[in-house]
Amino acid sequence: MADGMNETQSVLNGINILWGGAGNNDVEARRVTHLSYGGKSISVIAMSNRTGHYNNYQPFLDAGRNRPGFALWNRTAIETQIPPAVESSDIVMLQVHCGSEYSRYPRDGDNELPVRYEEVPPDEEYIIFEMVPDSGEVALRHYAVDMGADLVICHHPHIIHGVEIYNGKLIAHSLGNFLFDLSMNETMPSMLLEIHVGADSVDAAIVRPMYIFDWVPVPATGGLGRAILDYLTHYSRLLDTYLIRMPGEDVATVFWDTTLTRYAETSVDTFQFAQSGGYYQTRPFRMYGEGYISQLEFDEATDIQVRWGRDILLWANMENEGAQPWDLNSNYEFYDDSYSHEGSQSIQLSVPSNAGDNYVTLFRRRVQIDPAFAYSVLGWMRTEASNDAEFQVRFFDQRSEGNQLAQDIPLSLDGDNPWTPAYNDYYDLPNNYRYINVRLSDYPSSANVSRAWYDELAFIEWQEWQDVNFSNQIELPYPSGYRFAQVRSTEQGSGRVVVTWTREWPFEPPAWNGIVEEEAIPVEPFHRID
Repeated sequence: MADGMNETQSVLNGINILWGGAGNNDVEARRVTHLSYGGKSISVIAMSNRTGHYNNYQPFLDAGRNRPGFALWNRTAIETQIPPAVESSDIVMLQVHCGSEYSRYPRDGDNELPVRYEEVPPDEEYIIFEMVPDSGEVALRHYAVDMGADLVICHHPHIIHGVEIYNGKLIAHSLGNFLFDLSMNETMPSMLLEIHVGADSVDAAIVRPMYIFDWVPVPATGGLGRAILDYLTHYSRLLDTYLIRMPGEDVATVFWDTTLTRYAETSVDTFQFAQSGGYYQTRPFRMYGEGYISQLEFDEATDIQVRWGRDILLWANMENEGAQPWDLNSNYEFYDDSYSHEGSQSIQLSVPSNAGDNYVTLFRRRVQIDPAFAYSVLGWMRTEASNDAEFQVRFFDQRSEGNQLAQDIPLSLDGDNPWTPAYNDYYDLPNNYRYINVRLSDYPSSANVSRAWYDELAFIEWQEWQDVNFSNQIELPYPSGYRFAQVRSTEQGSGRVVVTWTREWPFEPPAWNGIVEEEAIPVEPFHRID
């Protein structure tokens, strides 16, 4: 309580680390921290809304006139603190501990009553990551900008949210975790937000993807980094903001101006129809290439529908790019660079004939699904002298322990096989199917060694089927994280469909992209202005 707060402040003062947002009363807690850097004066205002008020949990943690604690995040505090800070500084930054835990994105609550969610201990197994929490939070953050804030940086949900440009100002709705010990799959992707201050205000920002691997934050690169940025791009677009990764980069740029000319490239592939559920349908397919998919075009003139989706595993491409999500716990399973379907390596299971039973490589954590969506699994497998080499998908009602409700084997191969797609579609999942795990399995054979290679595994969450227009084209939301598509028709036609997908990105990145190291290295320390 107060003794711990005062000791912490004293320690920080002793090692020249700046702080704010707490004090022995509400006046002290709301005190603005003034900084100077590069000729700019910066006001930092820190607040929090985790008070205990919502369930009368005592003691309350927000400061009062005669009570120590932190500065409460509400409209009164915003109106009290931000306008004076605007008058006394060039840049006003809010650092706010707020939002609903385990939420994927905030909801604009301008016309909605607040909804309160009780917090639960972080390792409770029944936690469901709510899709539409935080009613009213977006409105409050917008209000802070309306009152003059240049930056609103939020944290508390433990999971990354998209970024938003509102009235020309930047809001980061949740930076997710950074140094933390949660064990849930959804809390592992993270981000660094790097901002650039121009002549008048913040005029550029980039997002660097991170991943918390064994509770240590590490840079996420390659396919892992792109998958995390695709996730953030998707949720930023829902906030009417462009977050775009330029080709070949491991960072994404926040775009203030969305009217830039877009550069486009196309890719073409052919997919076969097969009968499924009263339709002629292709397998799910991944749309390769840089940029963001903006249009699909088809050569068939038959009655075509298409759906698009995104991978919710995010990093199951077997490349080990900043994280190792697979449980490789024996000498019979390992990363192998001798064969790959995409990228530089795959996972090999190499099971000797005397092994006695199958060996399994397990995805380390279960992944939450929402039965309101349709899903598909897609992966690739190659074998030599194998015996029942399999992809396996298991469905559960709880995050750990609980009941295994079903197991699906999309593909089982014997003998020698080239790279072969493994896939299955899941419609109308029961409501208690809340989590999945994916497994790689191979059994011993009569040969000396049964070998199987696995690569590019995705669990795809689909949007609804869409009718293709008279020109056999369909537009996709831009920019988004959709990298997968599937086509179906009521008519067989030629038995196949040629798909052309258009990928777009801004022709030129902004003048500042945050990557030049000499710009990123501070040339002078921050100074506190008392």
